[in-house]
Amino acid sequence: MPHLPTNPAHLGRAASATVEPDFTGPDWFEAYAARHEADGQEGRLVSQFAFSERWDSWEMHPHGAERVICTQGACTLHQEHADGSTESVALAPGDYAINASSGVPAT
Repeated sequence: MPHLPTNPAHLGRAASATVEPDFTGPDWFEAYAARHEADGQEGRLVSQFAFSERWDSWEMHPHGAERVICTQGACTLHQEHADGSTESVALAPGDYAINASSGVPAT
């Protein structure tokens, strides 16, 4: 049985969905991109991660929005928007926030 923290899912064109191989770390993303290159910007990765400490880095998604869902505990998501403004969003279980890509407003 697929387990989201171990086996992310890919949502592709024509409403397709596939179970991905075991997540093995940062290098995994390069192989994922190669497997689903044909989906282009329409492909979506669905994954789940657990964090027990503050994240000391940042990331961005220039080609699409990202939904961050809190499934357990609580977290504060710090966002920097395309216009340079910042926002901190407190999330509890079941809450989510959208990280917009450059030029795409969060809704």
